[in-house]
Amino acid sequence: MLVTIQKITNSLVEATESYEVKTFKELGITEKMIEDYIRKNIGDILEDETLLIVGQQVRNIAKGRNDLVAVDENGCLVLIEIKRDLIDISRRTEPLEFQSIRYASSCATIKSPEELVSVMFEQYVQNNSSINDGTTSAHEQALEQLLRFLETNQALQTFNNKQRIMLFAAEYDQQALSAFAWLIDAGVDISLYTITPYEAEKNENILLDIVKILPLGNSEDFYVSLVPSNIKPESRISRRIKPKMPQLMKWGIIKKDDTLSIKGRTSSEATIVSDKEVSYQGNKMKYNEWGQKVTGWSTINIYEWALLEKEGQTLTLAEWREKKIEEENQNS
Repeated sequence: MLVTIQKITNSLVEATESYEVKTFKELGITEKMIEDYIRKNIGDILEDETLLIVGQQVRNIAKGRNDLVAVDENGCLVLIEIKRDLIDISRRTEPLEFQSIRYASSCATIKSPEELVSVMFEQYVQNNSSINDGTTSAHEQALEQLLRFLETNQALQTFNNKQRIMLFAAEYDQQALSAFAWLIDAGVDISLYTITPYEAEKNENILLDIVKILPLGNSEDFYVSLVPSNIKPESRISRRIKPKMPQLMKWGIIKKDDTLSIKGRTSSEATIVSDKEVSYQGNKMKYNEWGQKVTGWSTINIYEWALLEKEGQTLTLAEWREKKIEEENQNS
């Protein structure tokens, strides 16, 4: 439930503008529109992932179509499927979980980067002018981008040793959720996201609520243990939920006007503007957008790739964060 509120002096009141949950069908939004939105904004949606999108609407030999296919930092092929509303899923003759596994199994047949380029990435580069500069053939550009991505992430030797599945839908039926939960427990790498649209009452704005619902951590990770009254409770920082840029700035790890660079990339320096933006080549942009622009990747885990020099050391933001977490936990 989303509630729109306003702050008036020292109290909260209901806002005059409200949002109502809708189906994508009611809003006239097609599955293709959702797919394109996720493809273009995947860096914001999956900010903790490092991915290179290599295919869209890829047809397999059984005449099925994979919505999006990506490669992650470990060389795994990632099948990204988008379903619109629950009613669309229920009308399918094949259960969603079976379709997902069938599509992932077709990706498992790809044995080399060269084969991936021929099967899908060459066509994806050909169809997308933003990654096709026209200086060489689409095949050459695709192969160069893919090999550089794999080499930079040290994933050439592990290319497609494993496949992953990501699903986005407004809702899932209970049978599908049960089946996916069982598959996850059995070791299949599947992530489920809900993507719920809310329509503004007084204008055409649409609010999208994107939430990862599976897999979740062990429920015991969220339990608060009872301790004897004479023992001071610990206030340890969880390693499961990592602090983001606002907390890094609050801690003093990053500061306005600090310089960041992308690991292994020359001329990648950017200046920190705020906890949301950097300045790169005279333009303000989000941290992930900067990383994407420098590397050419679809999305990047900026914490693992952004370098910061301070105190005589050059470490990634993730490494500086871990040091601070250790320090905070030792002092708690």
